[in-house]
Amino acid sequence: MKKIATLLLAGFAMLMTACASKDTTPAAAAAQQGEPFESVTNVRYVWGDSINQYYTFSQSTALTNQQIQAELVAYYNQLQNQLQAMQNQFQQKLQNNGFLTQTAAEAEAKKIQQTASNYESLYAKREAEAMEKISNNNKVLHDSIMNFIILYNKEKKYDAILYGETSLYMNPALDVTQEVIDGLNARYKAPVAAPVTDDKK
Repeated sequence: MKKIATLLLAGFAMLMTACASKDTTPAAAAAQQGEPFESVTNVRYVWGDSINQYYTFSQSTALTNQQIQAELVAYYNQLQNQLQAMQNQFQQKLQNNGFLTQTAAEAEAKKIQQTASNYESLYAKREAEAMEKISNNNKVLHDSIMNFIILYNKEKKYDAILYGETSLYMNPALDVTQEVIDGLNARYKAPVAAPVTDDKK
């Protein structure tokens, strides 16, 4: 269980470091590609990293997923602390000759081992539920972007809209990232919080 949580924390830290250290603004991406020049192709591209960074729904999805991960880590720590307390109590009792017989001590140790096994199962179940929630959130986000791209291209009628990250070189004049981000944010409606009621009335 400790190994699973360590990997989860390490992956989360790497994700945060990568996001913080990389400038993925459309302007920065264009600067890396060179100067734009006139083109007759009917293909355009977007920077996926910039969409994830500046699309409001993407931002809220990322925060929600981070919260799910944080709750999973907190749950792991809760189980770990409870198990550690049981182990400490057993060790103290053992040192103070608190067990009347060897059999009683062995029974207590077996009980702690069983608890550890149960905690492993509980954490595995909670982890699976958390990963499913994150996967569903990401799918909803992906569908939101793709649905907009389909509507967007009904008007633009491009032959293709590509991800700039998958190409070795793209003419900056073909970059429609900012246009797509603006359109996504204009269409997005954040959930309205439920009104607070006064139960005293």
